[in-house]
Amino acid sequence: MASGMTPHGILLWIVLLFIGALALLAHNLLWYEFIRTSFAEQGEFYFKSEGLIMQEDFWKGLFLTVADPATFWLLIAFTTLTLIPHERVTFQIIGILTCLYLVGILFYGSTKTYDLYQGTFNNEERVISIVSSGIGRVLGVVVGAWLAVKADVYGRLNAILSKAPYVKQDHRLF
Repeated sequence: MASGMTPHGILLWIVLLFIGALALLAHNLLWYEFIRTSFAEQGEFYFKSEGLIMQEDFWKGLFLTVADPATFWLLIAFTTLTLIPHERVTFQIIGILTCLYLVGILFYGSTKTYDLYQGTFNNEERVISIVSSGIGRVLGVVVGAWLAVKADVYGRLNAILSKAPYVKQDHRLF
């Protein structure tokens, strides 16, 4: 929270944090219901290994391993970046960490693909699952950060509550 906030601003910050937490709870409940109803034995394979659900139904499993972490990290990034000041250094740190994570996931995927090609590893569904969920996480963070800056929910709602005109922040983030 920024210093010098009005009581309306503090209350709005708390409400938006609560809404973000509720959205994460709803996200988890909806995905667990999808897993339970879409896979055999109420999704038991998912809880053992995400790669196992791809053996059961590849395309539905791939959808799950990309969309679940993407939506989770979209909610986390959007809520977090909505509630903190939009400073250039914050976005640079998040960008660097996201790029490092993407490089790590792609490195893991390339080494395991090479092992699959050489015949020293035989669980291709697990590799696809790990790499696709990693890419989903990166997409979620990028889209969530973009939405947080573009929507500026806190700024707009704070202007409405304080009955002041909305002034868009000048973002020179990159």
